[in-house]
Amino acid sequence: MSTAHTPDYDQNDSNAPGHGQSPPRREDRPVVDREVVLTRQKEEFGGIKFGSAFFGWLTATGTAVLLTALLTAAGAALGIAKGTDVGKAAQNATSGVSQF
Repeated sequence: MSTAHTPDYDQNDSNAPGHGQSPPRREDRPVVDREVVLTRQKEEFGGIKFGSAFFGWLTATGTAVLLTALLTAAGAALGIAKGTDVGKAAQNATSGVSQF
């Protein structure tokens, strides 16, 4: 990072860089090979950040768990499983046999 001071220019300052100038034409721009650009980008931004990846995964998993719990609670509150006794549901869950 450069420590050189950059002067502050007013929006209407005629001394500001680029004031009144059009962007360089395509013919005036230097030709850069795609591989050079990709190599430069990989050097600057490449690689995986394991801390960020772990916490991103943790956040996604936590969000999925919370949304699943919310949907389950909403289903129980609305009575989606009508006519089911809590004791019978617990017995079916432990025995592994469904009795409809």
